[in-house]
Amino acid sequence: YSYDNNIASLRWRHFFSGSLFSQITLNNSNYRYNISSSDNPEEAFIMSHSINSTSEKIDFNWFLGRNEFNFGTDIIRYSVLPGKYMPENDSSLVVPDIIDREHAYEAGIYFDDKFIVTDYFSINAGARYSSYLVSGPGKVFIYDPDQTRSILSVIDTMSYRTGRIYKTYGGPELRLSFNFKLSPKSSFKVNYNRTRQYLHLLSNSTSISPSDTWKLSDYYLKPQTGDQYAVGFYKSLPKGIEASAEIYYKSIKNIVDYKGGTKLVMNSSIERDLIEARGKAYGIELMIRKQEGMYNWSIGYTYSRALLQTTGERADEIINRGEWFPANYDKPHDLTATFSYLFSRRLIFSANYV
Repeated sequence: YSYDNNIASLRWRHFFSGSLFSQITLNNSNYRYNISSSDNPEEAFIMSHSINSTSEKIDFNWFLGRNEFNFGTDIIRYSVLPGKYMPENDSSLVVPDIIDREHAYEAGIYFDDKFIVTDYFSINAGARYSSYLVSGPGKVFIYDPDQTRSILSVIDTMSYRTGRIYKTYGGPELRLSFNFKLSPKSSFKVNYNRTRQYLHLLSNSTSISPSDTWKLSDYYLKPQTGDQYAVGFYKSLPKGIEASAEIYYKSIKNIVDYKGGTKLVMNSSIERDLIEARGKAYGIELMIRKQEGMYNWSIGYTYSRALLQTTGERADEIINRGEWFPANYDKPHDLTATFSYLFSRRLIFSANYV
């Protein structure tokens, strides 16, 4: 197994005045991972996957009295290699198999305002509109809508040339937060946000695995959308101790699951095996910590649930009889404790428990 990630970034900042400045960022990320085997020369293989993204962002920050305005735009180009299966050497009898690359663009424009209404009340409100465009080259199978997607239900095939946009998604992403300062040592926060995600992880394991498959939203696969609500209370105690309690609830649409027995690796027609689902997550997070002095410590406990429910109508699109079931990343109990002691400016002792 091997992993490789190369990142390059270029940033330019310009100050128009003491209260207004801009920042332009260009970056590229190239993430690759593969599995190979050469134990048996006749079956030696190397299977590769990669995700390449190039983005440009233009951000503006404008401080105006009690308001801090942030606005800008960004665009990202994705190029994903879902899988390439090749012979590892000249003696291997492995038949080469390459799944076509996926290409897409994501663009967005946003505006955000951090407004200090009074010394005890502030608002953070923002909106972003994101759009997503699936680009050729590509081949799309059209299936009979009255049948389950399979090789037997294909009724047509559409091919798209390089650069041709053949599917679009988009919509608003909102954020709203209220921060109430109850006293000099305590505060209360309420917030809501909506997000969209266009890159999906297809996995049949509860841990990160080289066989995980990354998939862009496409002609059939819709982007995930999530709405999260949260309430938090924060308190400063004597001797530099801080305590907090937060509760949250999140609903998610267009989560991807897959039919039983699905082959995720090197599947060139993965849309035949994917099924749509919805999700919900909720929990409470408790934290108490001390961050001043020579002794620092923290204790955090989280109770949370992450559940899924399939939304298909056909028998092979339903999991657990259509009832809610735990997601792979469902982890109800999480307890973390840390301790550190500063012997000197150069020497620190620390311990962690999870």
